[in-house]
Amino acid sequence: MKSILSIILIFGITFFINSQELKSMNDYNGYIPTILKGVDSEGNFTDEFGRNIIIDSLKLDSFNNISTTVTILDDKENIGGFGVTYEKGIYKIVYSFEIFIKAYDDSSKLYHIGAAIDVVANVKTRKNKLDLSSLFNLAISAEKNKVRGSLSIAAKGFNSNNIYNLFNINASIDRASVQQVLKNVGIMISKFSDKTISLKPVILGSQSNTN
Repeated sequence: MKSILSIILIFGITFFINSQELKSMNDYNGYIPTILKGVDSEGNFTDEFGRNIIIDSLKLDSFNNISTTVTILDDKENIGGFGVTYEKGIYKIVYSFEIFIKAYDDSSKLYHIGAAIDVVANVKTRKNKLDLSSLFNLAISAEKNKVRGSLSIAAKGFNSNNIYNLFNINASIDRASVQQVLKNVGIMISKFSDKTISLKPVILGSQSNTN
């Protein structure tokens, strides 16, 4: 398991500096977390070796993948990922940390099953071409009055009451709120390996349009 410090840095830094245009859901070829788009699978999954996956039987050591992603949805249902810079508008930005197993349905569509922490920013940008692919950049843009909005934290795949106070955050975006979010995310990530925490794996997201 990666250290808390390295994960906080991953959440904070910019992933890529190149820009890309947002695409419609139908044209987007990338991973989409369920917080932005629900899944329509019947729940019959196999792993990469063709073995059946029973979600309720999965345990912490079943999850052999860790990922951090940034996904953004505008108010016209257009979507994009790492390093995207944006025109003025309204956006939902999801910064996700996941531990998961790769799963495939009967049509070979890829899903992530496991547990996740999502930092969600609902924002309105006041300037063109803002790089909002990191929480640090988001805080700086808010301080410069280029963006305004709110931050919240959501967790998926946990089955323990003693973590819920850590994501009871819904605050305006500024440096202090970003620092508090990063602190809480770090604590929550450490809980993935805490034997007192019970996980209840769920479908976290799926790969869109792999044609």
